[in-house]
Amino acid sequence: MCGIIAISSADRSLKVWDTTVKAIYGMSEAGYGDSSWGIARCSDNKLKIHRGLGQVPRLLREYSTNPMKTAIGHTRMPSVGAVTFENCHPFVDCNADLAVVHNGSFEPSIRSLLV
Repeated sequence: MCGIIAISSADRSLKVWDTTVKAIYGMSEAGYGDSSWGIARCSDNKLKIHRGLGQVPRLLREYSTNPMKTAIGHTRMPSVGAVTFENCHPFVDCNADLAVVHNGSFEPSIRSLLV
């Protein structure tokens, strides 16, 4: 089981980072994945990835970033695949231009196209 959130907003007053972190933290605490977590955010027209194993660290909630308009977050409880850093979402393409989170298993042939 996993949890996914995506936010895109033109309203700069919306705290996209805080809302995303709060959502994945809440999903993890509610049982929607506590083996790994990840966030992809677009800030200053660059894709930034944050991810790790285990529960979402409380310290992450205090992390402050530049204002941003877009973020996706994911928590994972694996049904397929080991609990490894390589299996943490989001997955990114080889140029770090595209980030993907999903619910379910990614066929290895599809995943190999991204990385």
